[in-house]
Amino acid sequence: MRVLIAFLSAAAIVLGTSATAFATPVPVQLIAETGTAKVVPTPIEIHMEAFARNANTGANLNNVLVSFRTTTGNVLCTDHTDSGGKASCNAEVDQTQLVLVLLLGFDAVVTGTADYGPATAHNSVRIV
Repeated sequence: MRVLIAFLSAAAIVLGTSATAFATPVPVQLIAETGTAKVVPTPIEIHMEAFARNANTGANLNNVLVSFRTTTGNVLCTDHTDSGGKASCNAEVDQTQLVLVLLLGFDAVVTGTADYGPATAHNSVRIV
């Protein structure tokens, strides 16, 4: 019985040690700016921006992939953040997608990696 208890204690120490060996992803604060839609002349184009920051320190996050999506999950465009934490892109959309984003807005999404946690931000789109 003592051997079994000693074995289980050693296994718990090993498991506890190995679990802490993995780095925890940095939590991401994602802020989506109000998008703009240019409807004339065609094609219809939506400009979207988002900023990614370390949620703990507020530091800008560089080279984080942000996808800009309709609220139903369709990817409109993607961009990596720059040194200022900014990702932006222009998406050419059809009239159906335009109506959808004008009514419901868009989502900026960081899916999360080993380095960065997942984050989502939402904002509206206005016609310019």
